[in-house]
Amino acid sequence: MLTGSGAIPFPVARLIVIDGSFKMTRRSRLQPGTQLFLALLGLTLGVWVLRGIGILAFIPGIVLWFLILACLTAGVLNMVRSMR
Repeated sequence: MLTGSGAIPFPVARLIVIDGSFKMTRRSRLQPGTQLFLALLGLTLGVWVLRGIGILAFIPGIVLWFLILACLTAGVLNMVRSMR
């Protein structure tokens, strides 16, 4: 959702000049638990879509259920860890 000021709602890389050279910096970095959750979520969605279209039809359904369970577990552990 963009605001009227044209602000971007997510962190964007920015250029800074150090010793005459340009360097890319990031405003925020994701925690490792969040990175794991997002990677598992992307993998799960990718396998689910490709299996649905028939490209990965040979993969048994239990693999998809395992990926969903791993994604949920990583998400819950990440939330519990961030609340501490």
